[in-house]
Amino acid sequence: MNKQTFVDTEAETWFEFQPVPGTKLLPLAEPVPKGSIHRL
Repeated sequence: MNKQTFVDTEAETWFEFQPVPGTKLLPLAEPVPKGSIHRL
């Protein structure tokens, strides 16, 4: 298992989510080669 890391949300760039005014998103995961991050 990979080492867990934490993101300083105050130091990162938040993105406006246009479909929902007033909402901002912060990407927390990195792309996974040949796969995805999800739960069923």
